[in-house]
Amino acid sequence: VPSWKDFRTALTALREFEGYLDAHIERLRRGGGDNSILSAVLQDRDLTDLEVRMFAGLLLGAGFITTTYAFGSAVATLVDHPDQLARLQAHPEGWPNAVEETLRYHAVVQLAARLATQMLQIDGHTVREGSTVFLMIAGANRDPALFERPDEFDTTRANARDHISFGTGIHACLGAPLARMELNIGLRALFERFPRLGLAGEPILNDSTLLHGFKHLPVSLGPARAPLSF
Repeated sequence: VPSWKDFRTALTALREFEGYLDAHIERLRRGGGDNSILSAVLQDRDLTDLEVRMFAGLLLGAGFITTTYAFGSAVATLVDHPDQLARLQAHPEGWPNAVEETLRYHAVVQLAARLATQMLQIDGHTVREGSTVFLMIAGANRDPALFERPDEFDTTRANARDHISFGTGIHACLGAPLARMELNIGLRALFERFPRLGLAGEPILNDSTLLHGFKHLPVSLGPARAPLSF
């Protein structure tokens, strides 16, 4: 359980970060911006500085912790399925699909909240206008109507990319292409550099109901091969 000291430390860091963002936003406004996503957001003159700050904070937070959790879950799952890992090591062209399957099998963002803009019926249930609806992303990724054997991990699954771990529609994750690239390159490089990598203890999941991932994942690297050249 976080202590009062932890809370004060986090609050101080948050205020310092807000100060940095305010100065950065002002600099971009004065200088006409650059080619960053934040500059593109600033072109919308209807947004207040608070809204821009909230967007920037969300963009920063979503850009590292989710990928960290996705990478850890992928490592643990692949180590737990050595036959599939061996197939990937022998046929590295399968890594992109394996990444999609790990994203489906272990959705980092477990749920999303949405506001119903009109009344509708879903499977016999009435959702009233203005109601908050929680969408279970992790559940949708294991929908037996879409995925055969949904609770099985299969890196050769033909429709693995049909998961919604990055959201969908206008709310799809901005960083999805980057995350896919990081996971594809990172996982392949890790397991080819350390082909005998294994767990060195019991993994410990985090305590969040929103974000799924390991807060402790001890591994033993084993002997190393020569580094890869991509």
